[in-house]
Amino acid sequence: MKQKIGVGTAHGKIILIGEHSVVYNQPAIAIPFKEVKVITTITESHQLSVDCLYHQGALEDGPAALNNLKVVVNEVCRRLNQPTTFHIHIASTIPQERGMGSSAAVANATIAAIYDYFQVALDDATRFELVQVSETIAHGNPSGLDAKVTISNQPIYFIKNERLEPFDINYRGYLVIADTGQKGQTLKAVSALRVKKNNDPHWVNQLITNQGQLSNSVKEALSNNDAISLGYYLDQAHSNLVDMGVSSYSLNHLVSVAKQWGALGSKLTGGGWGGCMFALVDDIIKAQSLQEILVANKATQTWVLAL
Repeated sequence: MKQKIGVGTAHGKIILIGEHSVVYNQPAIAIPFKEVKVITTITESHQLSVDCLYHQGALEDGPAALNNLKVVVNEVCRRLNQPTTFHIHIASTIPQERGMGSSAAVANATIAAIYDYFQVALDDATRFELVQVSETIAHGNPSGLDAKVTISNQPIYFIKNERLEPFDINYRGYLVIADTGQKGQTLKAVSALRVKKNNDPHWVNQLITNQGQLSNSVKEALSNNDAISLGYYLDQAHSNLVDMGVSSYSLNHLVSVAKQWGALGSKLTGGGWGGCMFALVDDIIKAQSLQEILVANKATQTWVLAL
């Protein structure tokens, strides 16, 4: 007899601009990063178990890093009125806690796999709502951007609770993405910015508003094939994120290296306090050269993403 099975997939993401300000209803732009992905496979079992990077065994015995998965799996089964007697296998090439949407992608792939396992159709609205259940536990106050872009085939222009607009890029450049080797700390960075905003609302609100304006400018530059302006706006966005207090020495170092080398623009990507940065270049040869430079300056791994 053929074994019952369910499969779900999702990919990574890169936030081009709008980190942190998106939480405060300013626009952000994110792009799919299909070079890294998650595949979740559900098979029959006598108990709810999991095999993933963090844990092998009963899901309820998993570490705190899996709390979001525990909650969303149980919520899915409650909604479907199905027993939690299955095994979850999660295979991921998305670096953990690096701002690439790993938690949202895992949730997206796992939710889809469970629905597939029980042969129930999954609509986009339900999928988004369930991923947000997981993301709220993982990140506190999720914008919803990761939930959307980790299953999108197009770049997304996003305003929390207002607008979700896939759009096409009229620019053929490259992002060289580099990992500092340090885990990002999205939840702590979001909380720290909230405290900073409460203590100095005028200054922080000005930074947040400026980030929103830069997001709109980046979208226009992408549409108009304006590489020089695009690089400038990305540089300005990183400067704002530094002022917000969500960057780090390692991120700033790699951004500086990229700019000194000749990148058109460079900034951190994701929640900050670790994680990844990227630099904009205009051809693949330059991209490959910059990869070598960044690794020589202590980046632990790099990728090239064609826009």
